[in-house]
Amino acid sequence: MKIADVDRPAFSEFPDMVRISIRLPREWIFSLSWTVDAYEGIGFVRTDDALKGTVSLFCPTEQEGEVLALLEALRKEGIPLEVTERREASFSRGTQRCSLEE
Repeated sequence: MKIADVDRPAFSEFPDMVRISIRLPREWIFSLSWTVDAYEGIGFVRTDDALKGTVSLFCPTEQEGEVLALLEALRKEGIPLEVTERREASFSRGTQRCSLEE
């Protein structure tokens, strides 16, 4: 028996996001992730390949300048990181259909 059909937005609350791909020695991945996390709301780091030292840093488009400035400051502090790519992040947008059945 169907109790309810619910239409709900999927990821519609997410701002426009940028994905910045970064290569750095794997022993620095945690430090980068921790530093970005300490700047609440600036973005988040996802490890793509720990052995190769590749990560993706996702940030709201309006925070991109601040993120790039942070990466440059970290580089000047001695973290050997390299930005390898920048692109718009793609998340699913639209409506998901959700059925609650008993």
